[in-house]
Amino acid sequence: MHAPKDEDLHADLRLIDQLCQDQNRRWQAGERPTVEEYLAQNPELGGDADDLFDLVYNELQLRRSLTESFSLQDYQLRFPQFAARLERQLRFHDALDAVRESSCMTKTLSPTVTPRATCGLAEGQTLGRYRVQRPVGSGGFGVVYLAIDTQLNREVALKIPRVDDLPDLQRKRFLQEAELAASLEHPHLVAVYDAGQVDEISYIASAFCPGRNLAQHLASRGEPYDVRTAVEIAAHLADAMHHAHERGVVHRDLKPSNVMLTGKPCGELPFTPQITDFGLAKLGEQRMRETSTSLVMGTPLYMAPEQYRGRGPTGETTDIYSLGVILYEMLTGKPPYEGETYFEVANAVIRGQVASPQRSNREISRDLAAITLRCIERDPAHRYQNCADLARDLRLAADGKRVSIRRPNAWERFVQWANEGQRIYDAGAVACWLAVCMTIWMVSANLGAAWIFVDSEHVKSVDLASEHLTSAILIVTTVLPLFLAGVAVLRDKIWGIYLGILFAVIPVVMTLLSISEDPVVHKTIYGDNLLARFLVFTLIGLTHLVLLVMLSNALRVVWREKRLDRRYRPAELAPSAEQTRAS
Repeated sequence: MHAPKDEDLHADLRLIDQLCQDQNRRWQAGERPTVEEYLAQNPELGGDADDLFDLVYNELQLRRSLTESFSLQDYQLRFPQFAARLERQLRFHDALDAVRESSCMTKTLSPTVTPRATCGLAEGQTLGRYRVQRPVGSGGFGVVYLAIDTQLNREVALKIPRVDDLPDLQRKRFLQEAELAASLEHPHLVAVYDAGQVDEISYIASAFCPGRNLAQHLASRGEPYDVRTAVEIAAHLADAMHHAHERGVVHRDLKPSNVMLTGKPCGELPFTPQITDFGLAKLGEQRMRETSTSLVMGTPLYMAPEQYRGRGPTGETTDIYSLGVILYEMLTGKPPYEGETYFEVANAVIRGQVASPQRSNREISRDLAAITLRCIERDPAHRYQNCADLARDLRLAADGKRVSIRRPNAWERFVQWANEGQRIYDAGAVACWLAVCMTIWMVSANLGAAWIFVDSEHVKSVDLASEHLTSAILIVTTVLPLFLAGVAVLRDKIWGIYLGILFAVIPVVMTLLSISEDPVVHKTIYGDNLLARFLVFTLIGLTHLVLLVMLSNALRVVWREKRLDRRYRPAELAPSAEQTRAS
């Protein structure tokens, strides 16, 4: 219905992902299942060396994270086909540990993640014309080293991607994109100097930026930027991306950690924002999809819905989406979507239900809020179509001038509100509340208490036992099912909506009968007091009519989300044909 639970999604994962998760869970619980046991239960693992290596390395890392003693030699004897790869991967992991706290580009890596091997470079080692000094950071693509260009005698950031298992065609495409990025020249782009390959190691050499990145700067502030600063940063980034897009370069992985803040002032800013890591995005996307779901990564928060699907074109509007998410975070202090796992974030992004940034920051103008929301539209066709228009509107909004996009009118805002997934839970809550109120009313009415329209003399003359029985029957047959329907809706059960609609219709029909000249419901309690019957039962009918409308809208939202899921849902989250037939 709304956001599927992780356990529902895990059924769709690849076998290796399921096994790694089971391995993590059982080791954390004190069990010690071996790779050989998994291999015996799943012999198909033997046919995929990469998947088997992931499982082996995951076990090794679990031992390290649980501070258990282990011997690399033991693992090399158990799995001789991975002897060199295990040693290289451990060396790389140790290099990451050495810079994890101090790096300006560090990512948080889970101890149970199973990244595929990356070539670790030692201090003083040369790679072509570059001499490695030390590792300075890491990311989804690989590791970054500070190096010296021995020909030009300057410091460079040498980026080595995880490409030891990359097909030749994709490796070639990576180098082509990096070389294309090297042709870009803009004050808000980190210069790419060189890209190439030495033996089996591919690399990108770019300008070394010793400052902090935007993600670190935001985190250190602990609060959002003022509106003017956020808009100026976003406008500069949009200018830079427009320059890249005009030359056929798409970033695909824009995020705060890829925006470096150098010390040189820029306009009213005390720093100059510069975008980095062109040419690495496709590798990052692939690595993210291969990563264990227990890892929390920054990239998914800034990916457009079409990127999750893994198919179809990504272009300028993909980068515009990421710019919109960055702008939203700078204005509010938090990204528009949040989640603890890859799948929680993916489902939030795919559904595209985001609150206006004005709710978090009242200083944001309606025009600026509209610009931000336009950037992060789920449908690429509804976003800005180029970064030049985005930069222009940002500057117009900052100056209080009219922007190019039209503000949504009252009806459009209402439709947006009605389309939010929260309306499903609102309907469930109202159903439960109304069922409780109906129960209290029936009991109170039959006791002849607290109802000013009840004919007290008439109440004394009726058979209260019979009335109690009637009320009990009504509660069991109409009110209790309505309450159960509300609980089901709150628990993400779609059948609860259908049940709620059915039992919301019944009181409406009963209302029409109860205020007629020949009432059939509570006739003895209200006697011939037509005004009392009319007021009380009209109120009941109207409240159930409102509930009926809310439940109908909730059903519409559910089916709308299902249609959007089929369009945008990631391929790895989509149910298989067998699962579809079974359901």
